[in-house]
Amino acid sequence: MKTFPIGGVHPSDNKLSRAVAVERFALPVRKPVRELSRGMKMKLSLAAALAHRPRLLVLDEALDALSKGLVDEALVDRALDMSARGVEVALTGRAPSRKIVEKADYISEMRCEKHPYSQGICAREGVEY
Repeated sequence: MKTFPIGGVHPSDNKLSRAVAVERFALPVRKPVRELSRGMKMKLSLAAALAHRPRLLVLDEALDALSKGLVDEALVDRALDMSARGVEVALTGRAPSRKIVEKADYISEMRCEKHPYSQGICAREGVEY
């Protein structure tokens, strides 16, 4: 297995500079991805996504991961800071922290009004899952 600099980011990805990766995300230099902690792998994933200068960043179920202690709130906070740079950031999940509520531009709550499940129809592949 090859080892790439900046915690596993391929050297040909020149959009992500070493300085950004090291300073902004505190990523280890010249350490194989398999040796990174789960938190560092999440930071690397976010850094790699942001290297492509997205217009939309979706962190699916990030709020649930936060509430269970699986994700560091500082990492989600950094992602939310991207909205100041023109990136639309969408977080999904339940029970956002007070800090996230304060930073959010809008919050939506979805609830079931009507669903085929209540009529005994099971979940359908390609629709509910």
